[in-house]
Amino acid sequence: MERATRKGSAASGLSITAKITIWYTLFLMIVAAVLSFVLFRLYDEKIQSAAENKLVRVVDEVGDLITDDGDDFILDRRISYYHKDTYISVYEMDEELVTGRRPRGIDVFPPLSSEEIQVTRDSQGSEWYIYDNIINVEGKDMYIRGMLNNIADDDKFSFTISLAAALIPIILIIAAIGGYAITRGAFAPVRETIKATKEITRDGDLSRRIPQGKSRDEIYELSTAFNDMFDRVEELVKREKQFTADVSHELRTPLAIIRAQSEYAMEDESYAPDAVGVINRESRRMSSLIGNLLLIARSDSGRMVPDNKELKVSELLEGLAEIKRSNAEDKGLSLETDIEDGINMETDEDMLARIVVNLLDNAIKYDNKKGGLIRLSARTEESKLTIRVSDDGEGIRPEDREKIWERFYRSDAARTHEESSGIGLSIVKVLSKALGGNAELRSDEESELGGATFEVTLPYARKAEENTQ
Repeated sequence: MERATRKGSAASGLSITAKITIWYTLFLMIVAAVLSFVLFRLYDEKIQSAAENKLVRVVDEVGDLITDDGDDFILDRRISYYHKDTYISVYEMDEELVTGRRPRGIDVFPPLSSEEIQVTRDSQGSEWYIYDNIINVEGKDMYIRGMLNNIADDDKFSFTISLAAALIPIILIIAAIGGYAITRGAFAPVRETIKATKEITRDGDLSRRIPQGKSRDEIYELSTAFNDMFDRVEELVKREKQFTADVSHELRTPLAIIRAQSEYAMEDESYAPDAVGVINRESRRMSSLIGNLLLIARSDSGRMVPDNKELKVSELLEGLAEIKRSNAEDKGLSLETDIEDGINMETDEDMLARIVVNLLDNAIKYDNKKGGLIRLSARTEESKLTIRVSDDGEGIRPEDREKIWERFYRSDAARTHEESSGIGLSIVKVLSKALGGNAELRSDEESELGGATFEVTLPYARKAEENTQ
């Protein structure tokens, strides 16, 4: 049992190159054997047919000579009783031999018959073809028999078999060696891929890539797919490291404040009320930050599924604007709306509300223009809902336009706001994608109020009753 298991493991341990070489070598051997059998069979039938035709033709020729000569055919020297490798003999109808020659070594001759060609063998095992024909000589029927041994063609046949037996193994060996070399060369990129992958795994160097060949074949596509995967893994690892560092940094500050305030309160009881307020504020800040981090983690793991329900979007947006209007007024800003009436759609209310609130909070924080204006607008087209939040502030610097969507990224202006964690716009991006849409910053030329204009587009299906109005 153990020996059988070892044999099985040894067979399964063969390389793909060896398996392919063994398989097509065996296949070639089977094809060569079948082809050789068919060719030899056809060749044998061809030899037999040629010998039979030759025998019939010789017997007919000699029969014509005998018929022409009549009773004197026995004395006619023109008649050769060994003609073109064929033994000729003449018999009475009662099978009595009249004249002619018969080959030695044949002990028993088959009976005379003009119906078909007969076959017999001599003492050496050689095959003889026998053809009998009835001729009429001066009104008397007689048999003329021809006997032909195809020994010359048998020699050719034997030579052909010997040649094939010698050449077929040589051809198979050459094919096996050539096939192995070609297959090994074809799988060289695979070995390079395995080597590079093992080195990356061993060294942990995700910046390395698998070398690619020049031919654009399936192996090239495989190495490209691996490299794309390594690009993705490297990016995820970098983002994970950055994410961990940013989280540690963001949580360190409120934790340090809470610890310091609690220590001050323990040392000075009169400071306790003030410390409680600061601790409460920082704990709420930490709670909000942790909630946002959990939201991003669910998005990264693909577990963020919207709970779509029928929603009156116009009313929701107006309500959110009303709630945030007081925050804007506290900074001396005006918040106006330009929302299309009667927008109804199936979507996740919490996700949509959070998108709009984050964009409004972002505009209120960073619009420092005295008497500035913020506008919330919403419009529907044939297949999409467009929500815009615009302000008339200083806008976004060109070098920050792509970075603002990164997690924990804060521009110099954002760093002056202690309450800013730098993930508000990241959440807008994540939630917009979860709802099947997209969020982007419009260009300066497309800004409605001269500052920053953020646009969120979501899929929108207009209802039948709206189309009939």
